[in-house]
Amino acid sequence: MQGKRLTGAHSGWLSRQSPVALLIAVIVLVLGIGVADFLTGAQVSFSIFYLIPVAAAAWRGQRASAWFACILSAAVWLVVDTKSMDYPNWFIPVWNAGVRLGFFVITATLLIRLSEALAEQTQLAEIDSLSGALNRRALERQASYVLQLADRHQHSVVVAYLDIDNFKRINDTLGHAVGDEILRAMGGLLRSRLRDTDLLCRLGGDEFAMLLPETDFAGASALIKDVLGDLQQLAGSRHWDIGFSVGAVVCESPLPLLEAAIRRADELMYACKVSRIQSPVIEYFLRR
Repeated sequence: MQGKRLTGAHSGWLSRQSPVALLIAVIVLVLGIGVADFLTGAQVSFSIFYLIPVAAAAWRGQRASAWFACILSAAVWLVVDTKSMDYPNWFIPVWNAGVRLGFFVITATLLIRLSEALAEQTQLAEIDSLSGALNRRALERQASYVLQLADRHQHSVVVAYLDIDNFKRINDTLGHAVGDEILRAMGGLLRSRLRDTDLLCRLGGDEFAMLLPETDFAGASALIKDVLGDLQQLAGSRHWDIGFSVGAVVCESPLPLLEAAIRRADELMYACKVSRIQSPVIEYFLRR
């Protein structure tokens, strides 16, 4: 468990670095290791330490920085090696440097592919395959940071709950393939209308949640009405006999727990569905 936390902390730090900052860090690390290697002499090996900058650049996914780290590490090692030892032939240290460069490149290539595979698997684990929205676990993880940040700066956050009307009848009469097509189209439309900072989640079945940071009552009302209009236009163009019900709460500091906000938005959505009104039901979150 401690190892996972340490790995996560290092990955998080690396992900926050710009390519330029990473390149500078690689140069400083390699030169620092080279100086230490030279000062300790040929009796003490620093071989494994040259892998640190190579691994850091490779795990960050920056190929150019990774190859640069490989070449620089091999070159510095070559310089230190020739200064520390006398070889009978110039070809020997050059050959050794080439072998080390190959070792660095192989290591960097494996780490880059591992990092990319891990990122892909992480995304697959967090994204609903049909709608392209986050799943509930991913929403809870990301929303925690968003809510904490909004609470710290005393900014309002909107939590909306959206449900498709008559979706079960579509599945029963036209088949699940049509139902899946509706979810894909709906997810794509919602993702195209929301900002990069907004969170969209498929809670399950035909139910979606939206978390909109930096949004007040007027902004939520305008956005949700526009989204509803687009969804209704989409359904009409595809001849889908469905409707949409939306409930939303505007949360102000101190912000409620995500579950409480979703539960209240769900209650408002249900009231909208029962009353058969075509506009969203939005209110300020009231603490009970």
